[in-house]
Amino acid sequence: MYQTRCTDRSDHQSVPLSQTTAINNSEPLILCVDDDEDDRQSVCEVIAELHPTVAIHEVGDGEKALAFLQKVAHEGHLPCLVLLDMNMPRLNGKETLTAIKSDPHLQDLNVVMFTTSSSPRDQLFCEQHGVKMITKPSNAHELQSLIQPLLDECSD
Repeated sequence: MYQTRCTDRSDHQSVPLSQTTAINNSEPLILCVDDDEDDRQSVCEVIAELHPTVAIHEVGDGEKALAFLQKVAHEGHLPCLVLLDMNMPRLNGKETLTAIKSDPHLQDLNVVMFTTSSSPRDQLFCEQHGVKMITKPSNAHELQSLIQPLLDECSD
């Protein structure tokens, strides 16, 4: 039971996982984790345009991401892709990724660090954890170009 559509910008209420919409377990699922609502919305819209059958769940921090992943792991429907922002409050992307890689049920998830950072230290961290690091683009066309290959991996 979880959200499968882009969040309406006017809806600022947090919906408990138990009260969200269920999806068909055969649909690919993507988790978008970013504290910036505009960035989440942009990614969600591009994914919906490029691959309308993909279910998208979006959360604003690492704690919510881990709670969601634990829930869907229990239900047997892990995401084919996790887009994870690096700089977030509460539990940042590095801490979230470390928790994911430490969990035997989650460690094999396809995680892409989707960030504004271009720091060599951040790149090294991602390499050490076996994940791609993609710098957030400045326009929709670039975003589509970056997202399409990731969606292709979900379709395989």
